[in-house]
Amino acid sequence: MLNNCFSFGIFIMVYLLHSRGYLLEWSDDETVAKNLFTAQSERYLSFYTFLIEWHIVELVVGKGLDSFTDAVMCSDDGQKWLFASAKGNLFMMLHIIGTMMGTGMARAVFIKTAKAEGMFGGVDEDSDKEDDKPADKKKKTDPKAVEPKKQR
Repeated sequence: MLNNCFSFGIFIMVYLLHSRGYLLEWSDDETVAKNLFTAQSERYLSFYTFLIEWHIVELVVGKGLDSFTDAVMCSDDGQKWLFASAKGNLFMMLHIIGTMMGTGMARAVFIKTAKAEGMFGGVDEDSDKEDDKPADKKKKTDPKAVEPKKQR
């Protein structure tokens, strides 16, 4: 219950700050930083909104299945989860998917270059293209690359 309160409370605070432009003032020479901050904060809020919606669905399904009482429980030694029924397995699968999406949020928001398209605001796939090329193709496309000497 406390975790839910923290999650929803932080979402409400971020939403309020976002709606007020984070109360930041930008100078004219900070246009690039402002654009990056705006793109990342838009992506963060849309991703966080999706996670909150996922969590609400997870809670409704968990309550509807009544999986909070007898389907998922802690073992006697406190070291693992026990699933007493299929509904417990379903609830934990939903919970784990949501948790994994939450852990991937940092990469989706801050490591990739955000742009406005797609389900979560989109991601600039061009930022990964250079890293995906094999070593030989990088050498051919890089004008500064030096060809290795041929052995005789």
